[in-house]
Amino acid sequence: MPETTERAALLAEIEAEYAEQRHLALGPKEGVGQTLQAVALRAVLGTISRLPRGVQDAFITGAAHLAKRVDSKHADAARIFIKQALPCAVTDGPLLEQRVLQAYRHIFRVTLDSEQFDRCVPAPRRAEHNTMVKCEGFDELVASGRGVLMITPHVGDWEAGSAFVPTFCDRRFYAVVKPPRNRKVSEHLLAVREGRGIGVLPRRGGMNMIGKLLATGSWIGLLLDHRPNGKHVVAPFFNRPALCERSAATLIKRMKAPLVFGSTFLTERPWHYRTVMNAIIEPEELAGLDPVAIQTRVNAEMERLILMAPDQYFWLHDRYRYAPESEADSD
Repeated sequence: MPETTERAALLAEIEAEYAEQRHLALGPKEGVGQTLQAVALRAVLGTISRLPRGVQDAFITGAAHLAKRVDSKHADAARIFIKQALPCAVTDGPLLEQRVLQAYRHIFRVTLDSEQFDRCVPAPRRAEHNTMVKCEGFDELVASGRGVLMITPHVGDWEAGSAFVPTFCDRRFYAVVKPPRNRKVSEHLLAVREGRGIGVLPRRGGMNMIGKLLATGSWIGLLLDHRPNGKHVVAPFFNRPALCERSAATLIKRMKAPLVFGSTFLTERPWHYRTVMNAIIEPEELAGLDPVAIQTRVNAEMERLILMAPDQYFWLHDRYRYAPESEADSD
């Protein structure tokens, strides 16, 4: 959108509305107990994050073994999810258990890296730490100034991925998030994300701003691979019916903005990443489709990103809970 008086007025309106709704991105629980939990968590992460990388890896591996043993609910969910998504690469036995353990290890690594990211990947040199792989039409889309819905699953390092967006796009980037319930923890996360130039929109209460943001050419980040708590549609995810957010598919249909599917992956070299922008779907391609068909297309693109680095995916989510066993059961 050209720099006009109308656009400037809309930007000012958005900034005022964002400031007014910013508190919605904070968790509801506060008090002495929550404060102590937040202080303890930050102290542990801050201490470990300053240890040598090898010591961090040893700590993460130990924590992953412990979590896998005591957190049987999520470990069992991961086994089901992995066997569904990787049937040719996984069988019951040691290999499956290694992948479940790696799922715990990876989420701990992403959490720990997020705590030290700004120190190890400073903003002025951030682009030097990231290799971009772009699909056809990506540069043209960025240059067009159009608003974009950027969709990614929980694969790679999604926090780092958000931080890299300002390095290749001069438009404002907003991430739609579900804040942790601990208010002090959510305050810290909000400050970190905003410090990286990322606006934060809560899933509840902040979605009404998306239309205005897209009109100014902003990019909106959506993580859409987890099971919803509210209204849903049933669509295949790795060839098995899964509950998916109805509001997301409805939003995509209503906004008529291009969809970009991309993820940021860790590499063997610490603090160097590989961002893959794998596909663009123009709104015309989704015209006339219902929410189930839209979500099916979205899921297929997310599957492709996950399969690029299955050892960097969050398999611990109980993805198929409450869903029918087969498409015939969902009819």
